[in-house]
Amino acid sequence: MIAMQKPTRFDYQACGPHAGELQEAAATIRKMERQASNNIVRIGELLLVARQRLKKRDFQRWLLLECSISTAMASRYMRVATRFEGRTDCVANIRQHALCLLAAPATPPDVFDELVGRAEAGETIRGIDVQERLQALKPSQHAAPAHRVWRVQSALTTLLRDEPAENRLEVAKRVFLQALAHALKKLGDEQGSRQLERGGLDLDDCLADLRAAGVLVES
Repeated sequence: MIAMQKPTRFDYQACGPHAGELQEAAATIRKMERQASNNIVRIGELLLVARQRLKKRDFQRWLLLECSISTAMASRYMRVATRFEGRTDCVANIRQHALCLLAAPATPPDVFDELVGRAEAGETIRGIDVQERLQALKPSQHAAPAHRVWRVQSALTTLLRDEPAENRLEVAKRVFLQALAHALKKLGDEQGSRQLERGGLDLDDCLADLRAAGVLVES
């Protein structure tokens, strides 16, 4: 069976007199996409500075009132800025969705280095490129065994049993982030540790990434 090769460029021949206009539009869009990716990193850097200057509740109000940015979106921007620290030269070659996927805690370091390396070599990296690479991972790399998930849930149940109902959520969040910080340090993940220390990790985003990776399941 002959494999079909995906086209790498659009065929403008059938566009007649509009070919030049469409090619110019595509070039402008690509330029704006590159600018948008660089802007995400810069916004993340500014947010990290603001996060250090303000208390958590004040920072959240500042985001809403002054920047019209949700806490979840701000967390993504800060993760991107932290994860790409020292490697920003290639950001223009990485689309916005791909930036956020690469910066997600669930993305393994080897996948990050591989795709960022391709961007540094001049290749354009799209969100679909990151998704396909993550989907190609072996199950053992991308999901936790069921018995490990059960152990985590059992430990949390035991821990929270004697806590007043109104305190359980905050206690669970604190324990989760402390455990995550400890795990990152043991793994030698300096970038992840810095994200925690600088407020670049959001618990809700972490949980969403862990669910997507199969590390956390709903009971």
